[in-house]
Amino acid sequence: MRCTSFLWLSGKPPVRGVGACATSVPDVGGCAICRVDLGGAKYELVLAENKTVDMCAENVALSVLLNCSSADEANGARLVQTREAVLKLFTAHRSMWVLPSEEVETTVQAVPDFYLAAPVKLQLKTVGAEMVCCPPDPKSCVPVDNPCGPEVPVFSKKDLKFVAGVARHIFKVVLPDGSVCCNKEVYRSGDPSDFKCEAIVLAGLRPHPNIVALRGVVAAEGGKIDGLLLTWMDGVLLSSLTSASAASVTKWNEQLTLALDHVHGHKLAGRISDTEPKSHTWGDAKSENIFINGGELVIIDFGGEYTDGWVDENKAGTVDGDNQGKAKIFSWLDDLVGRH
Repeated sequence: MRCTSFLWLSGKPPVRGVGACATSVPDVGGCAICRVDLGGAKYELVLAENKTVDMCAENVALSVLLNCSSADEANGARLVQTREAVLKLFTAHRSMWVLPSEEVETTVQAVPDFYLAAPVKLQLKTVGAEMVCCPPDPKSCVPVDNPCGPEVPVFSKKDLKFVAGVARHIFKVVLPDGSVCCNKEVYRSGDPSDFKCEAIVLAGLRPHPNIVALRGVVAAEGGKIDGLLLTWMDGVLLSSLTSASAASVTKWNEQLTLALDHVHGHKLAGRISDTEPKSHTWGDAKSENIFINGGELVIIDFGGEYTDGWVDENKAGTVDGDNQGKAKIFSWLDDLVGRH
């Protein structure tokens, strides 16, 4: 069993996890998430503070972080100690959560890398006097009301052919008309507002060759949605490139400028005051959110976040922030030419 990352979430200010960043979840209590690879499957194993049973195995395993101050939560030794205690508890109850090998093999034969896109999410918790294994308590990662208008097609999951897993909660799928799309699920983010933001922005943009397009949304139960169907790209992330020709960089600079001009030229519908943003924005402007598809630049990820080092916090979600990120991307691209 290999632990690929450990996340600690609490109602205290955000702290750093071992292998990934942790998040603050107010009024929820302490919660640990171990991402584990085992037997060809990927798991997200949750252990949360139990507020109904004081003396229980999960509270003991989490006690080092539950009983410290918010400042001490960032202590690497405490995080490592808690990670080991959590893994020990899950190992002791392994028979309760590990999938049968035959099931894993059949699943990945049907959809390669299925568990990369759909990790198995399970939680151990004490109920009464017994330890049980169950799906994690839902917090924020649930289907959402459809934020798009009737002009955006709605597809049922049964009408999609799942071809392969691509990344966490991202699948390669085929639509009924045979076209290939990327299905980006709401469960990918800890905050459904990111998902809704991306849906609203992309639904409000006219098609542009240098901007990922929204082909539709995926229906969930109760009239809600849990997936965005985006244009499929066979290229690579710009951030993965180690060199580039001067001609390519010149073209990509021009395409990035055209894409952002297109985004910023669309006024937001439904504005009720001058304090609201006047236009759409990219938001998380950085090289990791750019695809090079057949030699052409395409910007992706309109979830409304920002990344420190690319966009200043006080400029996040603004045209100025996009332009700041664009300037840093230009500089990053110039460095690629120097290595060519």
